[in-house]
Amino acid sequence: MTLEKMAEKVHKVNKKLLLAQALFVGFHAATNLTTYFVNKSMPNENTIVFTSGSDDKIPLPYEVNAKIIDFFMYTQVTLRQNLHGNKVIWMSNSNKKEVLNGLSNLQYQNIVFIGHGTGYSFWTADGPIYPEDISSSKIRKKSGELIQHTCGMGSPELRNSLLTFPEKGYYFEGPITAKQNYLTAWKELFKSF
Repeated sequence: MTLEKMAEKVHKVNKKLLLAQALFVGFHAATNLTTYFVNKSMPNENTIVFTSGSDDKIPLPYEVNAKIIDFFMYTQVTLRQNLHGNKVIWMSNSNKKEVLNGLSNLQYQNIVFIGHGTGYSFWTADGPIYPEDISSSKIRKKSGELIQHTCGMGSPELRNSLLTFPEKGYYFEGPITAKQNYLTAWKELFKSF
């Protein structure tokens, strides 16, 4: 195979990859916009989502990491809650005080954590939140569910501190990848239909 033919094949593959990426991003942009209007029409704002960009393994500012998470997780997380009759508010890259204030708000009975964390912690923009932080802030337990799109090791779990019924919702039991997180969110959305 000549160098010219090889370069031509590489160019064709690159074009196909770029097209696939453009379609993937376009799909998310379209579904996010549609989901935004569905969520806006919901009557009861009772779910709060916290996304954490706090990950030193990714060489981007935390704010950028959180916005990427928001973009690729918005549709499946929000629409799942909408199908259960819940309106969702998103808090992107919040600090500890903002997360604890959101958790203290009795309006929000369903909680979603996405990003860096464990079963025992959720990492905010300025450090982790542990079960002790929940109890020392006198946050009342929620009747809804806790969705944890974080790694899952660690005990005692946040869900025991936050929920009246800790089995409500879903979580991971070990380390996870971004791909597992993303695909699980879609799977859980389709289970809601």
